[in-house]
Amino acid sequence: MISGPTEILVICDGSTEPDWIAMDLLSQAEHHETSQAILVSPDKAFLERVEESIERSLADMPRAEIIEKSLARRGALIKVKNLDEACEIANRIAPEHLELSVAEPKKWLKKIRHAGAIFLGRYSSEALGTTAPARITCCRLRARRGFLLRSVCTTSRSARASFRSRAKARKSSASSP
Repeated sequence: MISGPTEILVICDGSTEPDWIAMDLLSQAEHHETSQAILVSPDKAFLERVEESIERSLADMPRAEIIEKSLARRGALIKVKNLDEACEIANRIAPEHLELSVAEPKKWLKKIRHAGAIFLGRYSSEALGTTAPARITCCRLRARRGFLLRSVCTTSRSARASFRSRAKARKSSASSP
Protein backbone atom coordinates (compact mmCIF):
# COMPACT_ATOMS: atom_id res chain seq x y z
CA MET A 1 0.00 0.00 0.00
CA ILE A 2 1.28 3.45 -0.86
CA SER A 3 0.56 5.96 1.86
CA GLY A 4 0.10 9.64 1.20
CA PRO A 5 -0.40 12.66 3.42
CA THR A 6 -2.06 12.05 6.74
CA GLU A 7 -2.81 14.08 9.83
CA ILE A 8 -2.82 13.78 13.57
CA LEU A 9 -3.84 16.13 16.32
CA VAL A 10 -2.94 15.21 19.89
CA ILE A 11 -4.61 16.84 22.88
CA CYS A 12 -2.47 16.25 25.95
CA ASP A 13 -2.75 17.53 29.50
CA GLY A 14 1.02 17.28 29.97
CA SER A 15 1.08 14.04 31.97
CA THR A 16 1.98 11.62 29.17
CA GLU A 17 5.59 10.67 28.49
CA PRO A 18 6.86 13.37 26.06
CA ASP A 19 8.76 10.80 23.97
CA TRP A 20 5.52 8.89 23.30
CA ILE A 21 3.77 12.00 22.03
CA ALA A 22 6.81 12.98 19.95
CA MET A 23 6.85 9.53 18.30
CA ASP A 24 3.15 9.76 17.48
CA LEU A 25 3.71 13.14 15.81
CA LEU A 26 6.79 11.88 13.95
CA SER A 27 5.03 8.72 12.78
CA GLN A 28 2.48 10.82 10.92
CA ALA A 29 4.89 13.50 9.69
CA GLU A 30 7.05 10.85 7.99
CA HIS A 31 4.24 9.87 5.60
CA HIS A 32 4.53 12.90 3.36
CA GLU A 33 5.82 16.46 3.23
CA THR A 34 2.25 17.72 3.44
CA SER A 35 1.26 15.57 6.42
CA GLN A 36 0.01 17.45 9.44
CA ALA A 37 1.19 16.81 13.02
CA ILE A 38 -0.22 19.02 15.77
CA LEU A 39 0.05 18.90 19.55
CA VAL A 40 -2.31 21.02 21.66
CA SER A 41 -1.70 21.37 25.41
CA PRO A 42 -2.25 23.83 28.24
CA ASP A 43 1.19 22.90 29.63
CA LYS A 44 3.96 25.06 28.12
CA ALA A 45 6.78 23.07 29.77
CA PHE A 46 5.34 19.86 28.33
CA LEU A 47 5.24 21.36 24.82
CA GLU A 48 8.92 22.27 25.21
CA ARG A 49 9.82 18.73 26.35
CA VAL A 50 8.01 17.25 23.32
CA GLU A 51 9.82 19.67 21.01
CA GLU A 52 13.17 18.60 22.54
CA SER A 53 12.24 14.94 22.06
CA ILE A 54 11.36 15.56 18.41
CA GLU A 55 14.70 17.29 17.82
CA ARG A 56 16.62 14.44 19.52
CA SER A 57 14.74 11.76 17.61
CA LEU A 58 15.00 13.32 14.15
CA ALA A 59 18.67 12.40 13.75
CA ASP A 60 17.79 8.68 13.90
CA MET A 61 14.83 8.84 11.51
CA PRO A 62 15.36 7.33 8.05
CA ARG A 63 12.82 9.80 6.60
CA ALA A 64 14.15 12.83 8.51
CA GLU A 65 14.09 15.09 5.46
CA ILE A 66 10.39 14.42 4.83
CA ILE A 67 9.59 14.82 8.54
CA GLU A 68 11.40 18.15 8.74
CA LYS A 69 9.52 19.50 5.71
CA SER A 70 6.21 18.24 7.06
CA LEU A 71 6.74 19.78 10.49
CA ALA A 72 7.95 23.07 8.99
CA ARG A 73 4.91 23.32 6.69
CA ARG A 74 2.07 21.80 8.71
CA GLY A 75 3.35 20.98 12.18
CA ALA A 76 2.45 22.91 15.31
CA LEU A 77 2.79 22.87 19.07
CA ILE A 78 -0.12 24.95 20.35
CA LYS A 79 -0.36 26.31 23.90
CA VAL A 80 -3.98 26.75 25.03
CA LYS A 81 -5.61 28.08 28.21
CA ASN A 82 -7.30 24.79 29.04
CA LEU A 83 -8.56 21.51 27.59
CA ASP A 84 -11.90 23.06 26.61
CA GLU A 85 -10.02 25.37 24.25
CA ALA A 86 -8.00 22.39 22.97
CA CYS A 87 -11.26 20.61 22.07
CA GLU A 88 -12.51 23.71 20.25
CA ILE A 89 -9.32 23.77 18.16
CA ALA A 90 -9.65 20.04 17.41
CA ASN A 91 -13.22 20.56 16.21
CA ARG A 92 -12.15 23.40 13.91
CA ILE A 93 -9.30 21.34 12.42
CA ALA A 94 -11.32 18.08 12.27
CA PRO A 95 -8.24 15.82 12.09
CA GLU A 96 -8.09 12.42 10.48
CA HIS A 97 -6.57 11.01 13.70
CA LEU A 98 -7.18 12.52 17.13
CA GLU A 99 -5.50 11.39 20.35
CA LEU A 100 -7.00 12.37 23.67
CA SER A 101 -3.96 11.73 25.85
CA VAL A 102 -5.56 13.11 28.99
CA ALA A 103 -6.96 12.05 32.35
CA GLU A 104 -10.61 11.08 31.87
CA PRO A 105 -10.55 10.91 28.05
CA LYS A 106 -14.23 9.91 27.83
CA LYS A 107 -15.14 13.19 29.54
CA TRP A 108 -13.34 15.12 26.79
CA LEU A 109 -14.65 12.85 24.03
CA LYS A 110 -18.12 14.35 24.65
CA LYS A 111 -16.74 17.72 23.46
CA ILE A 112 -15.39 16.37 20.16
CA ARG A 113 -17.73 16.73 17.18
CA HIS A 114 -15.40 16.54 14.18
CA ALA A 115 -12.63 13.95 13.87
CA GLY A 116 -11.88 10.68 12.11
CA ALA A 117 -10.39 7.95 14.30
CA ILE A 118 -10.18 8.95 17.97
CA PHE A 119 -7.72 7.30 20.36
CA LEU A 120 -8.60 7.52 24.04
CA GLY A 121 -6.11 7.66 26.88
CA ARG A 122 -2.38 7.75 27.42
CA TYR A 123 -1.88 4.16 26.26
CA SER A 124 -3.75 4.41 22.96
CA SER A 125 -1.03 5.61 20.62
CA GLU A 126 -2.27 6.41 17.12
CA ALA A 127 0.80 4.78 15.58
CA LEU A 128 0.20 1.65 17.62
CA GLY A 129 -3.52 1.70 16.95
CA THR A 130 -3.26 1.87 13.17
CA THR A 131 -0.05 -0.01 12.36
CA ALA A 132 0.99 -2.51 15.05
CA PRO A 133 -0.78 -5.73 15.93
CA ALA A 134 -2.32 -5.01 19.31
CA ARG A 135 -5.57 -5.55 21.10
CA ILE A 136 -7.71 -2.66 20.03
CA THR A 137 -11.30 -2.13 20.92
CA CYS A 138 -13.11 -0.06 18.33
CA CYS A 139 -16.68 0.96 18.32
CA ARG A 140 -18.44 3.02 15.69
CA LEU A 141 -20.32 6.05 16.88
CA ARG A 142 -22.57 8.37 14.95
CA ALA A 143 -22.39 12.00 15.86
CA ARG A 144 -25.66 13.59 16.83
CA ARG A 145 -25.19 16.36 14.30
CA GLY A 146 -23.96 16.19 10.74
CA PHE A 147 -22.63 13.18 8.90
CA LEU A 148 -19.60 12.50 11.04
CA LEU A 149 -18.80 8.87 11.58
CA ARG A 150 -15.91 8.25 13.90
CA SER A 151 -14.03 5.30 15.29
CA VAL A 152 -13.14 5.43 18.94
CA CYS A 153 -10.17 3.25 19.74
CA THR A 154 -8.43 2.32 22.94
CA THR A 155 -5.48 0.05 23.47
CA SER A 156 -4.82 -1.73 26.69
CA ARG A 157 -1.87 -0.85 28.91
CA SER A 158 -0.57 -4.38 28.44
CA ALA A 159 -0.65 -4.04 24.63
CA ARG A 160 1.44 -0.87 24.76
CA ALA A 161 3.87 -2.48 27.26
CA SER A 162 4.16 -5.51 24.97
CA PHE A 163 4.90 -3.28 22.00
CA ARG A 164 7.62 -1.42 23.97
CA SER A 165 9.24 -4.67 25.15
CA ARG A 166 9.30 -6.08 21.59
CA ALA A 167 10.87 -2.85 20.31
CA LYS A 168 13.48 -2.93 23.09
CA ALA A 169 14.28 -6.58 22.31
CA ARG A 170 14.73 -5.80 18.60
CA LYS A 171 16.99 -2.87 19.45
CA SER A 172 19.19 -4.90 21.81
CA SER A 173 19.46 -7.83 19.38
CA ALA A 174 20.43 -5.45 16.56
CA SER A 175 23.21 -3.90 18.64
CA SER A 176 24.70 -7.22 19.83
CA PRO A 177 27.56 -8.69 17.76
